Amino acid sequence: ADITIHQISGDDILNAAESQKPTTTISGTVGGDARVHDVVTLTVNGHEFTGTVQPMPNGQLGYSIEVNTA
Repeated sequence: ADITIHQISGDDILNAAESQKPTTTISGTVGGDARVHDVVTLTVNGHEFTGTVQPMPNGQLGYSIEVNTA
């Protein structure tokens, strides 16, 4: 499967206020042989976070996963 990560926090930089939040949303799109309900696993700072592939309004497949900010 192909995976794309969207910009994080709109500009790929966590400002002081954003860095104080307990979680940050990581989202993106998937393609290739990915299917709805497939598991997406992100590894951030050695910790794994999972979500599932969901249909997006534009017809693409995507995911949205909350990860620990700190």
